[in-house]
Amino acid sequence: MQKLEGRVAVLTGGEGPLGRAVTKKFLEEGARLVIGWYSSEEWEDAISLVEKTYREQIIGIQVDATREEQVKNLMERAEDAFGSIDVLLHMVGGGLIPEELVWNTDNNDWDRLYEVRLKSAFLCSKHAIKSMLKNKHGR
Repeated sequence: MQKLEGRVAVLTGGEGPLGRAVTKKFLEEGARLVIGWYSSEEWEDAISLVEKTYREQIIGIQVDATREEQVKNLMERAEDAFGSIDVLLHMVGGGLIPEELVWNTDNNDWDRLYEVRLKSAFLCSKHAIKSMLKNKHGR
């Protein structure tokens, strides 16, 4: 039996290089996926790499993970489609790197880094955990 067989995983940032590799592995393990993606161009490239036999196991939803209503909608759609959320894997913000040293960093750049890396993790966890608690299962 495959480790993730029948499990529902929400992957945020699923269109990037790490997301593509994780998606492939989760599909091979039998998971059903709800993939939150931000970049249309990267998503089109990512979904084109998924074998046709796995396409029914995936739902892709565009989401800005720094916006609570969009994150809430992502998690609700996962539950509506598959009944629960068993796994949340948050991979948003991997390519966002400050270009300046701390003492030269602009406040606006810091605010964006905070929103993309930390706020998005908080919002995704907050709304996925609600499903996991209701179903008494999740990681």
